[in-house]
Amino acid sequence: MYLQTYSTCHSTSSFLSVVSKLNPDQIQLVQKIGFGELLNLNCSYTPKALVSWIVNHFDLESNAIVFSNGCSFKLCVLAVNKILGIPYGGQKILRKPTVQASLFIKNDTKCLGDTPTIKELIDILSVDVPADSFLRAFLLFALSTFLCPTTHGHASARYFPPLLNVDEIESYDWSLLVFEWLIDYVKRYKQKISSGKSPALGGCTFFLVVCI
Repeated sequence: MYLQTYSTCHSTSSFLSVVSKLNPDQIQLVQKIGFGELLNLNCSYTPKALVSWIVNHFDLESNAIVFSNGCSFKLCVLAVNKILGIPYGGQKILRKPTVQASLFIKNDTKCLGDTPTIKELIDILSVDVPADSFLRAFLLFALSTFLCPTTHGHASARYFPPLLNVDEIESYDWSLLVFEWLIDYVKRYKQKISSGKSPALGGCTFFLVVCI
């Protein structure tokens, strides 16, 4: 079955395109909150065939890629940190939207809908905005296109709360968020495949590919 991946068709190239246009001051801000390693990415394509193979061989019980010869490779949160270089440990992100956070982000991004679209976030990053607003927009963009993409092209309110106080961003376990997000989408994908549907796969498939 043909694998549709939101992160493949929208993410990495879009993310790299925006990152390449950041000025030195913006780069320094991103580095300050612990996401500077993302700026060094240079892979703009995630092979769909390889992603499909990995997902088909992924065991949700053990969070491991199981090969036909019986060998397996277990994925973990620390691997997310080692590969992507984003904050590891600290406060767990609950992945639950709150009214306060949703209203705050809506006001800060001036989005037209309930949550900002990727285009709206790109527009914010292309103009001069206060440092805090830039960092929120950058992380929302990184999350919605690369780290924790969904299948609908909008930022998710489930990761809004830890963005309210920019000074505390690095104190959250973003590696765990990316890991749990990916596992959830792999699980949804497999469930829909089992029921005969043709789903798209969200989550950071780049991480899956680099792991093997």
